[in-house]
Amino acid sequence: MRPGARGAGAIAVAAALLTAGLSAASAAGAEPGVASSAGTEQSGPVFNNPLGTAAEQNAIRTRILTYVGSAPANSSVKVALYHLWDRQVAQALADARQRGVDVQMVLDESTVSSRPSDASYGILRDALGTDTTQGSFVTLCPAGRSCLGRPEFGASINHNKFWLFSQVAGAADVVLQTSSNMSPSAYSAFWNDAYVVAGNSGIYHAYSGYFSALVGKDWENWRYTSSSWSPYKAYFFPYYPGTGNSTDTIWNTLDNVTCTYVQDGATRHTKVRVAMFKSPGRVSPTS
Repeated sequence: MRPGARGAGAIAVAAALLTAGLSAASAAGAEPGVASSAGTEQSGPVFNNPLGTAAEQNAIRTRILTYVGSAPANSSVKVALYHLWDRQVAQALADARQRGVDVQMVLDESTVSSRPSDASYGILRDALGTDTTQGSFVTLCPAGRSCLGRPEFGASINHNKFWLFSQVAGAADVVLQTSSNMSPSAYSAFWNDAYVVAGNSGIYHAYSGYFSALVGKDWENWRYTSSSWSPYKAYFFPYYPGTGNSTDTIWNTLDNVTCTYVQDGATRHTKVRVAMFKSPGRVSPTS
């Protein structure tokens, strides 16, 4: 992300650029169905299908609701989102708070200002409160800016979309990084993905630290950072680089990709697959 870019959030890059937020440092880590060391829940991707059945459209939403519903008393749920316009999801989080789960949320201010008639935020505000010194709360980033956005770069948004669960049925330290907002159009109009990392305490705590930075909204002292916990690496934005490709996260990740490799004695060409909403500017081909 370049200076002045409108989004700010947690992101990571894999050679295939498969997910929105986590980079697999090894091929095995990117395969679906990687067993969690904490229990029966597994790490791996989840995809919706906006053209499919109701169950296929809501695949990511259903996984999130399952985790929220199984979070036990004295556990925590931490959520950073751009938009949440889904009363059922909001009520599930309110119900979790009622049964003794600490629920903490950071939302972009436009969640409220863009749809003031939507009841979701009101449900959260009434159930969680807005005092960030308490165990449960919902807080908004400043209007027209992400929680860590520098004013000199103009308007920005909290484009994060991740969920952290300290405990769910079958796993502890669960990170769900997704491209999906919690809104009807995200389920039925857009193609979205999520990647679940279960039982990796290093990645979980790295995300938790970043979440605390978002809550603090201390953009003046924010420093771009990354965290590696095999087989994953997470990058936490916003990023204000210097000049040239050598300081660009995406460029540096792709620069690690070799154009050819040998498999079973044969030389093969590497494929890089990219799925994204838009890519402003010129994308230069490589060898």
